[in-house]
Amino acid sequence: MKAAILQPNVSVPVYSTSPDVQAQPGETVVSVLASAVSTVTRARAAGTHYSTSAPTAPLIPGMDGVGRTPDGQLVYFMSENGALAEQVAVPAQRLIALPAQADPKRIAASMNPAMASWMALTTRLGQSIEGASVLILGATGQAGRAAIQICRHLGAKIVIAAGRNADVLATLPALGATQTLQLETPISDAVCEALGNVDVVLDFVWGTPAQTLMSTLLTHRPSHAPLTWLEIGSIAGQTLTLPATALRSRDFTVRGSGIGSVGLHDYLTELPRLATYLTSGNFLPGAVNAQPLSQVQATWQDTTHGRLVYLPEK
Repeated sequence: MKAAILQPNVSVPVYSTSPDVQAQPGETVVSVLASAVSTVTRARAAGTHYSTSAPTAPLIPGMDGVGRTPDGQLVYFMSENGALAEQVAVPAQRLIALPAQADPKRIAASMNPAMASWMALTTRLGQSIEGASVLILGATGQAGRAAIQICRHLGAKIVIAAGRNADVLATLPALGATQTLQLETPISDAVCEALGNVDVVLDFVWGTPAQTLMSTLLTHRPSHAPLTWLEIGSIAGQTLTLPATALRSRDFTVRGSGIGSVGLHDYLTELPRLATYLTSGNFLPGAVNAQPLSQVQATWQDTTHGRLVYLPEK
């Protein structure tokens, strides 16, 4: 079969021939229709993601996608690696049935960014967000834009979208944001008042922007009002300074959400619900940069034209 293959000490995979996959007991061989490349996919392939050690090369990267089982069922699948190929062997429990009319490219592009907020809210928060006020830090990225829609779908009354890109921020009310906040600009009194009523923060950035906004939120809220900060991503930095008094003087909880803190059982429970929402027609996906798998070497680093999705050529 044809596949994207990452050789030792090489950062970009090449399109080449690999032995056909063989299913082990409990596995199903899936014919891949579309597989997306996320930040996590690249990091896991390089062995730099916190959830994995350095992989053994040569390696076929790709941790999820959309394909067909031998009986013709359209499925979303999760794999450790190997998705950027014509076929991949997947444990049967990691196959999630999709409607026949679902668009493989859009589902492959949407599942990873959407599951970040979905899993945080459904498995790590520990409470419903029905009627709640949610702040999304890093709302202009694909995961942030998905989070806006998911928060509204799950019942949030107020969704404040925070990010740097003013042009993208201007488009977010159409996705369900009730208020926007451009980072690194003065915060108006009206926004400060809204921040003081936030119940939950979905943080995709961490680092200095999170530290600054965390201080603002804690300053403008009653000490007894609960605030849960869900740390999901760290594109702005791996660390921040959190004063001890922030935890002692406010009802303030910081909780991480990701591979490790969310177990496989949680994913298998929640992802069918997420797939139902993503295929309902009520979710607006982000831009998709669909490429033939044969172009993987030329396009692997392209992050400027939407979510990169590779399509094996039959």
